[in-house]
Amino acid sequence: MLSKLLHPCLHSILPLTCILCDEACKSDVNLCQTCIADLPYIKQACQICSHPLNHNHLICGECLKSPPVYNCLIAPFYYQYPVDFIVTAIKFHDKLAYTKSLGLLLAQTIQQRVANLPEIIIPIPLHPNRLKKRGYNQALEIARPISRRLGIPIDYQSCIRLKATLPQTGLKTRQRQQNIKNAFHIQRDFAAKHVALLDDVVTTGSTVTELAKLLKAYGVESIQVWCCARTILTQCI
Repeated sequence: MLSKLLHPCLHSILPLTCILCDEACKSDVNLCQTCIADLPYIKQACQICSHPLNHNHLICGECLKSPPVYNCLIAPFYYQYPVDFIVTAIKFHDKLAYTKSLGLLLAQTIQQRVANLPEIIIPIPLHPNRLKKRGYNQALEIARPISRRLGIPIDYQSCIRLKATLPQTGLKTRQRQQNIKNAFHIQRDFAAKHVALLDDVVTTGSTVTELAKLLKAYGVESIQVWCCARTILTQCI
């Protein structure tokens, strides 16, 4: 009993440690300044889809040719080490404490880049079978610190996943599109006009595009996609 009473006090006195190198840190994202500086930031990217660019154009050729259903995609990092390590630890090794780190880092990027914040955040839902197996939805857990930091409510009940899809990892672009087709359902009256879809990682964008199409059919006018990391598309063509 005494240890439970003392725990909050000890937590406020003892220094936080970096989740990557175990060094003491003062940052609320639980990363030391050295590890924060070494993260794989996307420094030049398409202003619509956040696909990394190696030229000075503002919009990539694909978005000019065929604009996505969503209005913009915000992603601070490449899906490379150590971000891929953190995401894997969350999804497959129950490191839920790491969701605060990714959530707050994403929130910082959103605050820098988004002038018009959405009404609600919708975490990409998991199918009930996968949710039962994992025990939590990592997108929802990442959304929680963002919701608190930005003051935007989370809606995790309106959209559900009907189709038990295969994991998107390892599938090519067309396979991903077919795999996720008709996977989602809106199960209640939907009044929001400006929403953010939140996922941990976006690769081809098939998942967020499928849900964005459905939301547009329900009258949503503006859709932002927020994700912690963007995979380079050439890996999945």
